[in-house]
Amino acid sequence: MPMISFFISLFLLSPQSRASTDWVGNGGNLIECQNPYRLKLLDYYEGQYRRNLTMDLGPADSVNEKVLSVLNRLEKINPSRAQIYKMWFREFHKEVEFFQGHKFVPTPDTGTLIIPNNCEIIQIGAQRPDNQIMPGDSRYLISEDLWKRTSSEDRAGLILHELIYREGIGLEQTTSTRVRYFNQIISSREFETYDSIKMLKLIQAVGFRYVDYYGVPIDLEHAGYYPSGAVHRAFATGGEYIQGQNRISLKSEWVVFNEDGTIQSIQKRESAITEDAAENSHRKKNKKVKGTF
Repeated sequence: MPMISFFISLFLLSPQSRASTDWVGNGGNLIECQNPYRLKLLDYYEGQYRRNLTMDLGPADSVNEKVLSVLNRLEKINPSRAQIYKMWFREFHKEVEFFQGHKFVPTPDTGTLIIPNNCEIIQIGAQRPDNQIMPGDSRYLISEDLWKRTSSEDRAGLILHELIYREGIGLEQTTSTRVRYFNQIISSREFETYDSIKMLKLIQAVGFRYVDYYGVPIDLEHAGYYPSGAVHRAFATGGEYIQGQNRISLKSEWVVFNEDGTIQSIQKRESAITEDAAENSHRKKNKKVKGTF
């Protein structure tokens, strides 16, 4: 199976990654303010004014080039995710429907927001999960009336929002809070300082499952950690390990890391499965203890 197909199957086909049948809809939003007037993608408004991030989607004027500028930046530290987003982006223009003269019934997925009194939230886009795309339906819906009023940066940001949300939908995320945060970070100049540890913490913060850890794509649902938070052992979803003259495939193997991220060993599958079961049991017990009064 080609590597990209393997990752897609992990993102979309695992039992815990199927969207529920009563999905409420998933919207991309703008914030519109008066006196002075401004219209901006909510993701980037939060990033700029709440988190003091510098949004940087590259110097090009083209929307497509701005999207690719962000995805190319992501690819340097998280290539497996960037490759999937790029594939979804190639399909985006075939799967989107622009409409005029109508507006969205707002979808309750924004999460808790505090905005200035002179501002309001306006929905510009929505996305259907796979199980709600009926014959003749498009995956993405965008208000053309609002699209025409936005900058090329915000248009690119909206497309990125929907690509990220496509992953979030697969993980049954029901608000866009974490999606907006991830979009803010990867679209910012500050993201250029990210290394594997910072990327790991970002993926954990937004509730995603897969990440490239020092060049090895891993599944965080099957991972153990050092007290420092560095990954000690994890199930690899791809990658290679060069040992002397040999190139060893890591896909579907358990990899043991040193604390500095270098590979210590490839663990025997039977032993790793036993340890993974024990760690999962330990995590469940800890969750129960934390939730007990």
